[in-house]
Amino acid sequence: MTHTYVSELKLTLFLQKWNGQSWVDIDNWTLSNYNSISLSGSIITDFQSGNYYRVRAQDYAKNGSKTDIQYSTSSYIFIN
Repeated sequence: MTHTYVSELKLTLFLQKWNGQSWVDIDNWTLSNYNSISLSGSIITDFQSGNYYRVRAQDYAKNGSKTDIQYSTSSYIFIN
């Protein structure tokens, strides 16, 4: 959520799975909104038991000629 209206907000989420050596992107989704201070949405996906998963995110905000991009990664979970 921003503190002022911006012309474009975009959140791209990457679902990653541990393959035993590295994290691999297995799916992704993009949520976006225009002339707003926030965005929201929901995502439904399936998980396979016996695997570790995490989410990597790219947050993008644009207002006029200014853009801001932030990256983050969640902690991982194990699906039993």
